[in-house]
Amino acid sequence: MFIFSDDTWEKHSSAWSGWTRVAATPFLWYALWLRNPYYLAAVIIFLVINPRLFSAPKKITNWIIKVVIGEKIYTANLIKKDYISTALCFGMFLLFPLVIYAVWNHLFQLAILTFGLKMSLKFWYLDRMVFLYEESKGDAVCKHCIK
Repeated sequence: MFIFSDDTWEKHSSAWSGWTRVAATPFLWYALWLRNPYYLAAVIIFLVINPRLFSAPKKITNWIIKVVIGEKIYTANLIKKDYISTALCFGMFLLFPLVIYAVWNHLFQLAILTFGLKMSLKFWYLDRMVFLYEESKGDAVCKHCIK
């Protein structure tokens, strides 16, 4: 996880930023499938600059904004660590090289299976981040999340 300034975290929590990151994930794997360094570089550059592209949300209005605020709370260790989220991160970490292997070697069924499993774990993790947000939204911990 990158270390973000408060301003970058706020922009990162934009619904546009969140959903375009999710939508970019298949393009990352497709670029690897094609073995095209230009496509791969373009997707990676987009993912790196994405948190800075969009304006910060004025208020917390949807799920993906709550995800990013929960992620900020989780990574800052402002509340007790959520072991389910940590296990989900570890599962995604273990699947990552397998997805790369399957995509790079054009093992279509394995690529679809591992990508689907990785994205399932990812969305479960995102749901856990919303849970962390909801659990702490009345606390002083979360007062600084969105100005």
